[in-house]
Amino acid sequence: MFNLLELLKDVSIDFTRKDFSIVVIGLGKMGLLHSTILNLLCRGSVRYIIDRSKLIRVGGRLLIKNVRFLDSIERLINLRERVDAVFVTTPTQTHFYIAKRLLEAGFENIFIEKPPVQNLEQFNDLLDLSKRSNVMIGFQKRFALPLRHAKLLLSEGVLGDLRSIYASIKSGDIVEPNKTFKHLGRGALLDLGVHVLDLLCWLLDEKPEVEWARYRIIYSGVDDHFEAVLNTGNVKIIFETTWSDPLYRMPETYIEVKGSRGELKVSEDYLKIRIYEHGKSVNGSESLLYAPYYYQGFPPVLVANHEYTIEDMHFLSVIEHKIKPITSLETCKCAMILLEELYRKASRG
Repeated sequence: MFNLLELLKDVSIDFTRKDFSIVVIGLGKMGLLHSTILNLLCRGSVRYIIDRSKLIRVGGRLLIKNVRFLDSIERLINLRERVDAVFVTTPTQTHFYIAKRLLEAGFENIFIEKPPVQNLEQFNDLLDLSKRSNVMIGFQKRFALPLRHAKLLLSEGVLGDLRSIYASIKSGDIVEPNKTFKHLGRGALLDLGVHVLDLLCWLLDEKPEVEWARYRIIYSGVDDHFEAVLNTGNVKIIFETTWSDPLYRMPETYIEVKGSRGELKVSEDYLKIRIYEHGKSVNGSESLLYAPYYYQGFPPVLVANHEYTIEDMHFLSVIEHKIKPITSLETCKCAMILLEELYRKASRG
């Protein structure tokens, strides 16, 4: 029903270099994840780790060999040594200032974990500064093969004329009082929902318009739950995100698309498609594919979800071949514009 190479035809993942020199800024959960994947893909590729925490630096030096720990970006700049790429895996509120300094210092390849920045103004500033650099954003959902399969089916018009979409991403990360994000003024939509905004822009090849939006504050002092109605001409889109649903142990993406000739349901873990017979949903042909069907011996290493490895493989290929990443600042701008419009139009529910 599908060919792996066809699903990855626009994703360069080949690299032959073994001497990458990579810097990871921020050794939290995502910093550890990317460092592990990068070193498994290319042994010793992570040469420097920057973290403000003295405890992390001291502990890191004891546990991680052949990596130099630094306490600031300025220390890295002053070393004047070859750096092929920098991963920014710090808290969201620091992304803009770190990425801005890296761009000003002339670093050529920069990876920024999602969300790239806090708002559209910061995003546009980075875009203006990045003319001579390659900046990749950590929207790893685009690298999940079931979602890439859905993109292929939609681009081929398998479902006919699209009629409606339901798109959500939910987690149970915050289910008790937590003020960590209150100072940002933005919550689940920025931290989690932005993934689905990016997927919608990518799947539809256009930015949906916002009809209405509303949010609820439950635990964090910011939007713990966000819902909206969007549209692209004749297609109505129901969007929902929350990080406060105790039914979800891990974040889960779900997209349901209905068209004139069929419907599909897709997440990171499976794709289910039903093709109508004679325009009717009854007795139609149906296929259900789970993640193991897609990832047979691929990617070569697995840490967390498969899409993280494919994402890092792509970035290594971007570095080696000097090409634009598929999740570049330019291709991610649609999601950031949509994010800004949703916050601007949202009312508290």
